[in-house]
Amino acid sequence: MRDKRVLLVIFVMILAFGIAVLGCDNGTTDGGGNPSAGGVSGGVFTLTDIPPEFNGKYAYLSRGGGGLEDRGDQINIGGFQSFNTSTGFTLPQISNGRVVIPLWVFQESDNGNGGVFLRYSGNNVISVVVDIYNSATDPYELGYAYFELVQFSNGNATRSWNEGSVRIFNWIPRRKKVAKF
Repeated sequence: MRDKRVLLVIFVMILAFGIAVLGCDNGTTDGGGNPSAGGVSGGVFTLTDIPPEFNGKYAYLSRGGGGLEDRGDQINIGGFQSFNTSTGFTLPQISNGRVVIPLWVFQESDNGNGGVFLRYSGNNVISVVVDIYNSATDPYELGYAYFELVQFSNGNATRSWNEGSVRIFNWIPRRKKVAKF
């Protein structure tokens, strides 16, 4: 019986140590295991000369694709302010015709089950798309700007809206049907 207690104590100590090690925040998260750009070094994509009608809107960056030519290095890059597994992405807001988008790469776990977002700091050439959204949670993009073969230096790059291939969508809001009596 005493041997079982000793084994149980050893197991609890190993479990506590494992939780402590896995639970440590390395500064790339918001403290809840979710990535956050606050105080963490890493690259940003700065988009300038955005038309004034997009001030107050939100931006998300992804590697070129989705019908657009995906040229350059194949890096799983994404641009957003933070990510929470419960609420999803928080997007940076456009202000005064510009937006600074923190950049992240997704690194899959060794066992292929999930992964983590890490700040991007590479020197790659990547084609990127910046999608514009009406709000931080709006699933319908207002438009996008595509930038082919952008050279990143230490994770950073800057482009003017005028350098991109731009497409603006004319979404017509659906009207609620009113029942007639």
